[in-house]
Amino acid sequence: ADVFSFATLAWHVLELKFPFESLSAMRYIEVVCKENWRPPLSTKWPALLRSVLKDSWDANLANRPDFTRVGFVIRGMIKQMADSDRSDIHDRSVHMIDRSNRSLHSRLRRMRSNSRGAESSMDHSNSNHFRRHRREAADESI
Repeated sequence: ADVFSFATLAWHVLELKFPFESLSAMRYIEVVCKENWRPPLSTKWPALLRSVLKDSWDANLANRPDFTRVGFVIRGMIKQMADSDRSDIHDRSVHMIDRSNRSLHSRLRRMRSNSRGAESSMDHSNSNHFRRHRREAADESI
């Protein structure tokens, strides 16, 4: 089922549309699950990609490819694009990967600093609580 979902997500990203947007939940079950309807595959996409998406949506789970094959196809397509004369695609891809990595590192740094700030404020509130409790105990003993 995971490879089916991955293929659906890949279709969504490539087509920039929601594949089953117009279907209600009941209609989805009827059309997609029972009648095996799948979104159309664009002829603009590489034949190997169309093939792996189609195979990923096979009604028989045993006929669906594993992620090793899917990854092999995707890596092959990326390598083919990188090796082609279309260096603009490669440059844009490298730029987007760099932006994504910088964004991830930035989010991780913020998360770490926020967690440290939360820990130090917890430590501070705990020490205040401890001092107040100690004062109350001292007052009771007098």
